[in-house]
Amino acid sequence: MKWMTICTTTASLSLVIAGLLVLAGCGDASKPATPEGGTGPKVSLPEGLFVTQAPDSAKDVTAAKQDAKPGEMIVVRGRIGGKQPFVKGRAALTLYDPALVACDEMPDHGCPTPWDFCCEKKESHVDNTASIQVLGPDGKVLAADLEGASGLAPLDLLVVEGTVDSTSQSPVLIVNAKSIFIEKRGADRKKAD
Repeated sequence: MKWMTICTTTASLSLVIAGLLVLAGCGDASKPATPEGGTGPKVSLPEGLFVTQAPDSAKDVTAAKQDAKPGEMIVVRGRIGGKQPFVKGRAALTLYDPALVACDEMPDHGCPTPWDFCCEKKESHVDNTASIQVLGPDGKVLAADLEGASGLAPLDLLVVEGTVDSTSQSPVLIVNAKSIFIEKRGADRKKAD
């Protein structure tokens, strides 16, 4: 019963983070924005967004948040997670610090969505997450889905290089991604154990 209460709290927090992402860089999420700012078809992700070599000096999400200053370059490492890890119709996702334990890493977890980290305390979600977004030339979050792009899925371990967004302020870290390196697939992590 306790994990159900935590899952409900986690779901609420994930929706708040997703809402912040939408408000940070785009208007009405039900009407995809074109690069010109109007409504219309979704746009493509930038060429070269996904890289084959990890950028240097990556810091795990929690450590990266301590030093993050708006406008500065940052390299952050974490796992895709949250009740809704991807923002539908937008190039945005949530990263969790890799030190947090996903529910499927706990015995008898009983959680059908281990990437929502519902077994963690509510405070852990705020303190150990970062919002990652990909901006278009107009400075708005692209109307393109990151889920499935280059095979992205919940619990994938990523290294993201980008700029700390000007709207980013404690405790929320928002990173405008320039490159994404997939360090480890979430589906492969259990195979390695």
